[in-house]
Amino acid sequence: MKTTTRSALLLAALAMTTTGCGSGYAVPETFCDAAVKKDDLSPLLPEGENLKNKWVKARSKPGAFCSLSVDGTRILYVAYQHDDAPLLPENRRAVIRRLERAAARNVSFPGQAVIGSNGAEVSAKCGDPTPYLTFNVQFAGDRVEDSSSGYKELQRFLDDFVPAVTKKVACTADS
Repeated sequence: MKTTTRSALLLAALAMTTTGCGSGYAVPETFCDAAVKKDDLSPLLPEGENLKNKWVKARSKPGAFCSLSVDGTRILYVAYQHDDAPLLPENRRAVIRRLERAAARNVSFPGQAVIGSNGAEVSAKCGDPTPYLTFNVQFAGDRVEDSSSGYKELQRFLDDFVPAVTKKVACTADS
């Protein structure tokens, strides 16, 4: 009888570990002071006990700095600010060289993006008075997948996150 109970407990613990239920923290509902879908954020987060969700408003230019850390390791960092111009082609090439498996990607919102498996540079189109909201995204940790499709989870998150932030900061896109 004891062997059966031990086996059941071991199987339950193993199931929790492999499904991601073993984390000691809840996936946040907001990031950078904007609502995010848990289903888009959770694939980026590793197992762990403590999650720290930090948001700091920028002082020099309208924008913010945000980070998510798990057990003291920064997993996701985003800096965004209002800007007069989108990511220039020469800067795009530099970003592609800097990030893993990066390329210019089609996004679900008006704007442009270079997204790799470990980060992104995004220019979301706005209206007046500032034409763009730019995002510098750094992604680290054991969920960074160094494969030709490793960028997909980060892009899925960005397709939800960027419009949420642009709405929060009253950046309305011209279609």
